[in-house]
Parts: sequence; structure tokens; C-alpha cells
Amino acid sequence: MLRKALAAVVVMLFAVSLGWAAEGVVEKYDKETQTAVLKVGDKEFTVKIAEVKIVSPKGAVIPPEKFKGFGPGTKVEVTIDGGKVTEIRILPRKKPDGK
Repeated sequence: MLRKALAAVVVMLFAVSLGWAAEGVVEKYDKETQTAVLKVGDKEFTVKIAEVKIVSPKGAVIPPEKFKGFGPGTKVEVTIDGGKVTEIRILPRKKPDGK
């Protein structure tokens, strides 16, 4: 029984180590080359839009040919696998309290 529990913990730790997601921000976006510089914590990642999965705030996948670009400062959630960005999820903008 203990052996099965230990094996399950090891498998879970391995699965978690394969990929992780973190919040970041778009530093800059070049529309001509379709590359973006993302800052996640203290690291910067340069990504080509055609090589990553882009997900809208509503959860729809945006094909690279229909992607219109990021504005600087756009908040994103980035999935990183093996030190490489694999998915960019655009986070919804917070609505200002209009009281």
C-alpha cells in the first residue's frame, strides 16, 4: 500500500515538473515578424506566434493567421514546458469600478 502511494506521488511530481503556467505581461509585439517578448517574473521569453497556442480571454483558440496582436502591457498566462513557451492565454481586462 505504501509503495503504491509513493509511486503515485512520484508520478504526480513528474507530471507537474513537465509544464507549468505563470502570469506574465507582454513587453513588446512586432506585427511584421509576429514575435512577442513576454516577461514572466524576472525572465523574458521571445516567442513566434505561429509556434505557440494563443487562447482568448473567453477560452477560444485563435489561429495564428487570424491573430491581430497584443498591446504592450497585456496580461497573459503563459504555459512553459521544458523552458519553452507552448501556450499564451490572454487574461481578461479588469473593468474599472464605475460608481
